[in-house]
Amino acid sequence: MEGTTLYALFEDPDPAAHQVTAAAFDISSEQPRELWRTTGPLPKSLGRPSFVSYGDQFLIDSIIIDKASGAQSSAPWEGSEALATVDGIVVACDHKQACSGWTQEASSWVRQWETATASQKGTLSTLDKLTYPDTPVIGTGEHQAVVLPVDSQTHLAQLLDPQTGQITNVGSVSPFGDRQNNVVSFVITSDGLLAFNDDFFVTYDADGFITGTQSYKQMKRIPTRDGRMPTTAELGDFLSGARPAWSNASVTAPTHAAAGTPFSITVTPSDGRPPFTLDAGNNDQHHYISTFWPSEVRASADTSVVYIESVDHANRGDRFFFDTASGVGHGSDEFRDAEHLSWPFDDLAIGVTIDGIVAFTPKAS
Repeated sequence: MEGTTLYALFEDPDPAAHQVTAAAFDISSEQPRELWRTTGPLPKSLGRPSFVSYGDQFLIDSIIIDKASGAQSSAPWEGSEALATVDGIVVACDHKQACSGWTQEASSWVRQWETATASQKGTLSTLDKLTYPDTPVIGTGEHQAVVLPVDSQTHLAQLLDPQTGQITNVGSVSPFGDRQNNVVSFVITSDGLLAFNDDFFVTYDADGFITGTQSYKQMKRIPTRDGRMPTTAELGDFLSGARPAWSNASVTAPTHAAAGTPFSITVTPSDGRPPFTLDAGNNDQHHYISTFWPSEVRASADTSVVYIESVDHANRGDRFFFDTASGVGHGSDEFRDAEHLSWPFDDLAIGVTIDGIVAFTPKAS
């Protein structure tokens, strides 16, 4: 999404075709309007790349797409994926052990640097359900870095300077080594990252320096995904018990439901209003809910509508829009089975189903 334009990329269902189709839709009115549709060659290794905006172009893996016409061309970093753009520099990494930086001069691409990294992991963050990052870039101005999750015995991540390609190890696992529970995770914030286990957390700035260490008591709650990225200070306050200052609410689910009792989820608005409880089994799909730990939650500013997606693998997961006044969750089989959900507006979800691209909205919208 960019503004009210929805962009989509499809791989040709015929593997022998080796093509991808890109399309753009104007979704500003009640009915979407297709703006353009183009086809181009399929890169050798196209996974689930992100759309990276670069001026009047989109970079998807090693595909360059003109936003206005949809014209496709191949990037010179074949075999790598464009992860981010920072001040005119494209950072592309091969998901192995190398990254490079590129700038566009007139109609030509020029490589500015190339650097070796530790073995790269494919995920942006090991625990992205706290901050939901949509970019690996942290910091501002001269203090910006691209976060690379790595497979390392000594560090959780590396910070890459987009201007020079310089690598900084960050998130040392050594402070956690003498703890009983040595399951260490990290999350990205707007101005740094935070590494933690069940006992304490360490915060880092965008230059890789430690800015704080604090013990905390783990709580089974997550912030809703409807606001901006938090700072490390805000996330630290949240882990220490405060309400999330950057989102509309937080939710808490019990570790298990007693036999014969409803599996409830407590929603706590961030503006100080009292918490309320939603019964996950009270839904119009008549689904029996035995486990319903939320994997993603969104709430309207007044919390009159709460979207909850569970991670119940036995039932392929469930998605509901809860009307908090009645306490009823509304869903459908088609909504549950939709893939690659995106949210162009807070009351509109767009996903891919067997029928194509489908939009979903709460009943009251």
